[in-house]
Amino acid sequence: MRLHREKRKRNEDREEISDILNQTNISDKNLVRLMTLTASPNTEVAKMASLVLELGRIHPRKKGRIKFLAKQRKDLLALLEEAWM
Repeated sequence: MRLHREKRKRNEDREEISDILNQTNISDKNLVRLMTLTASPNTEVAKMASLVLELGRIHPRKKGRIKFLAKQRKDLLALLEEAWM
């Protein structure tokens, strides 16, 4: 059974956001793409994109990212955990 176009697009966007988050560096090009995704009509995708966008702006490198969030941005860490649950 084929997924509806909206569900398929949502799944693709969520996967793209996860891929960006899992990269060793969130580049400027990725930040531009995340800005585009924050305007998504799907609120779930827009929320995830805005969280990763904020994270990419404050700590673009993957190494030490979780430790940084745990020490300095517990609010953002909690939101990220909530978005991926």
